[in-house]
Amino acid sequence: MKFKHVKVKGYKCLADVGLELRDLMVLIGPNGAGKTALLEVFALLRDAAQDRFDCGNTR
Repeated sequence: MKFKHVKVKGYKCLADVGLELRDLMVLIGPNGAGKTALLEVFALLRDAAQDRFDCGNTR
């Protein structure tokens, strides 16, 4: 499956961001613009899709 669009609301400095995804993307911007936060969102999606998402539950 290939994602074509991602929308992020309320994660760190990403208040309301919509992004069209392409095969090759380059993130450019000043410090604090949200580049790392966006990469963290993709890591979160990857981990959730691979069932490695840790909700902090200690059963």
